[in-house]
Amino acid sequence: MKFYQGGLGWKTQGIAGTEFENGAVVLFDLDNGMKLSLYERKNLAWDSKLRLQPESATEFSIGYFVNSDKEVDTIMEQAKKAGAKIIKPDKKRFGVDMQPTFRT
Repeated sequence: MKFYQGGLGWKTQGIAGTEFENGAVVLFDLDNGMKLSLYERKNLAWDSKLRLQPESATEFSIGYFVNSDKEVDTIMEQAKKAGAKIIKPDKKRFGVDMQPTFRT
């Protein structure tokens, strides 16, 4: 959060979801309604149901918030057709519709 907020000047309301176990996330508002979500590694591993691996310079996850269940279905179908492996289906988290998790 310090890097993006302090270093790059991106806007955020700070860390959210701290009241949930494995829920802490910082959200940055980007252009065109896009958001950047940053999770701690251990929380991302827990959320994706993947085993926490040793740190790597190439690890990351990209989340994509959508406006409707139909949009989730469309994106997931595109991801499947592109060869993504669905790790976890979509669900609501923290009262918000969240994206499913897939790996390419």
